[in-house]
Amino acid sequence: MKDPKNFDAFVEAYEKIIQDEIEKARLMADPASAEGQRLIQEQIHLENINYSYAQALEHTPEAYIPVHMLYIKMEINGHPVKAFVDSGAQVSIMSEACARRCELSHLIDKRFTGTARGVGGLQKFVGKIHSCQVKVEDHYFPCNFDVMSDREMDLLLGLNILKRHQCNINLKSNKLEMGDGTKTPFLSEAEINSHLEDLAGSDGAEFMVDNDLLSQAMDLGFSEAEAKAALKMTRNDLEAALQHLFSRADERQNAGNQN
Repeated sequence: MKDPKNFDAFVEAYEKIIQDEIEKARLMADPASAEGQRLIQEQIHLENINYSYAQALEHTPEAYIPVHMLYIKMEINGHPVKAFVDSGAQVSIMSEACARRCELSHLIDKRFTGTARGVGGLQKFVGKIHSCQVKVEDHYFPCNFDVMSDREMDLLLGLNILKRHQCNINLKSNKLEMGDGTKTPFLSEAEINSHLEDLAGSDGAEFMVDNDLLSQAMDLGFSEAEAKAALKMTRNDLEAALQHLFSRADERQNAGNQN
């Protein structure tokens, strides 16, 4: 029913649902009906899934709480940067905007250009920074980055840097530990949201949201406005956008329960 104010359409849809349920009950009551046996099997299957879901909510409720991604603070050329730690990424990536802000544009080797296709669509590598000094806490680490235009985040620490500096993602202590003993805490969810909002505000007016990703977010029940704002904030990173949206939805629900 597309128009919620159309009462006749509502009655028609309601009557159809009732008739379908009556027909289902008739078929399931007939032991000789193949369709009835299929419906019974489908109902048993659904009951098993609901039981499994109830058990999971009872014993592992934390599995349904959105977790925030791992970011750390660092400095490059004296400029503060928040880096996304991603052990699933093969290479480390810096956005072109971050390279300009950290005064590293002159170090970009334009011979290393190319394209990459990911969740956010086709993105372009504008070059490579072969080496720059990254400061974490009071220690300096030489790092190299592929530079990408229109990157959804300033900096991504991939597996190449994590392995080179023997990094350990310690989730128990909530810290990134380097091989030389340096330890730095991961950012809190509030700090991450503030960082993403700052990124969106810096050049959000010029950024175009991917319509396919927008549709996927809206299909999950979010309004067009909030889905578009989240995708703009995360630079078309659907996973990060959905994480942000679900987190905000949980915050609103918890606030409503307290009231």
